[in-house]
Amino acid sequence: MGLTHLPASHFLKNYLAPWATQIAGRFGYPVYLVGSALTLPEPRDIDVRCIVPTADFKARYGDPKVWSRGLWMTRENGAIAYAADMADLSREAALALKLNLDFQVQPPLEAHQFQGFPRLRLDALNLPELDLDAIGA
Repeated sequence: MGLTHLPASHFLKNYLAPWATQIAGRFGYPVYLVGSALTLPEPRDIDVRCIVPTADFKARYGDPKVWSRGLWMTRENGAIAYAADMADLSREAALALKLNLDFQVQPPLEAHQFQGFPRLRLDALNLPELDLDAIGA
């Protein structure tokens, strides 16, 4: 397999590690590369996720059960704070790393729908892997 056929993840794992480690330290949970960057040599964007327990998500952004019904852009339950935080973090990362990066913090309820899909741990902190079923999906 030639270098041009490798998934972008081969490059991104090392390139994103310092930034991902900083984000993991900020939120206290692991940071993962997900999406097409794990399978395509030239993904449209770089999807990065930090999955936090429901209680932590609620404390920052409100009840994820409301959000799971498609109300992500309402004024209810911290949606404005969530949208602002994710936009700021994605924009800062995109400018610093020169990538089209989409960063999201997700509660287990949101992340659980992607269980079984590939993900690659990016941060270098000694944080335990999260079990979506055990943390309140």
